[in-house]
Amino acid sequence: MLADFSDPSSVDAWYVQNDTVMGGVSSSSVEFDDGAMVFSGVLSTDNNGGFTSTRGPVLSAAPAAGWTSMSIEAEGDGRTYLVQVRTDTDGYIQRFTPAESMSESILRLTDFVATDWRLAPVANRPPLSSESIRQVSIYLVDKQEGEFVLRLRSVTLSG
Repeated sequence: MLADFSDPSSVDAWYVQNDTVMGGVSSSSVEFDDGAMVFSGVLSTDNNGGFTSTRGPVLSAAPAAGWTSMSIEAEGDGRTYLVQVRTDTDGYIQRFTPAESMSESILRLTDFVATDWRLAPVANRPPLSSESIRQVSIYLVDKQEGEFVLRLRSVTLSG
């Protein structure tokens, strides 16, 4: 289990980072509501902005080896989100569009793409392996201005 939001305190270690760090004006927050972490806010492209994110804690123990997929149980708003997985040396991303009712999105680890800090693809990186995962983040970077709401119930490894 990478994240389980069944308890109100499970959200405490998650924090937001928005384009305000680079002069943008997007805003977001995370809060607990009825067994889920709610990541919500307003995305704006003003002042060269255009992203919001929530980042989980750095894992205290590495996940076991051999898992092949990530399962995200979430309820979306029709928008496409990006999950970023950080290892000790690299970041990997994959996009997903959760259904508008609570459901599971399965993301194969082999489909994650290594990226630099600006989320641009980087060549010649090893494939993502479950035992290298240290942190999970969720981004909204779709350039569609306006309000958003993503409800997350859990993020787990499977397969």
